[in-house]
Amino acid sequence: MLPPFRPALLAFDLDGTLIPDQDKNLNVETSALLAELRTLDLKLAVITGRDGLSDRVREEACLHAEAANNGGTIRIGDEIIHTEKLAPEDLDLLLNHGLDGGEIVISGEGGYAVPENSAAPREWMEKHGVTYLTPAGKQTAYKVRYSHPQAASYAEHLRATQPHLVVTGGLEPYLNFVSVTPKNATKSMALRRIAAALRIPLDYTVAFGDSDNDADLLETAGFAVQIGTHPHLTPHADWQLAEQAELNGYLRRLIEQLHART
Repeated sequence: MLPPFRPALLAFDLDGTLIPDQDKNLNVETSALLAELRTLDLKLAVITGRDGLSDRVREEACLHAEAANNGGTIRIGDEIIHTEKLAPEDLDLLLNHGLDGGEIVISGEGGYAVPENSAAPREWMEKHGVTYLTPAGKQTAYKVRYSHPQAASYAEHLRATQPHLVVTGGLEPYLNFVSVTPKNATKSMALRRIAAALRIPLDYTVAFGDSDNDADLLETAGFAVQIGTHPHLTPHADWQLAEQAELNGYLRRLIEQLHART
């Protein structure tokens, strides 16, 4: 089913939605379809849990807007219009996690950092530009990411005791991976802010997502398309594509509908 209205903004999750899982870039056909949608006067946005997008992805997706860190940083064109940072006291709490031996990475204004007592290999840190967390870095953190066999249990604990934080992951198929962002760093808030900045009513937005952290994005959009079969998303979707490989066909049908209406 296609949207029952002429969309003004299409907002996509990235990994598993716009890009197949394990891939780094858009395929050529997807990029061409997005370029054609842009010529039809649709605005295009990516809203992702990634810490940022590469210039190549920005170019391939023909983006007008993007949100990273689940909405922790929002860009319109080349301008960052909004950031959400973790309060220092929340970051201190999140660093007292008890996940011994886990991989803990903080992303923030200064890039990637690990706690001072981290056992992260020096070679890995140098290769990826990761530093040790400094007092200044504690003031500008966007997100904390955990990788640990007990991450799902810790996520449940945080959801029960720290409802002001946004906890994603810790669910199938990402049981061992959890991300935590500030209260207003959500994909739904990102969609609202992007739509407002582009002067587009939410009722004329279409969102696409595939995993648990896309539920609020799909719920907020005027029309929602689920990619895949994650049961957490299904109640929030107006339409479902069985797999990511079906996205291009859906975009082609949307383009045909738009041409038919002109």
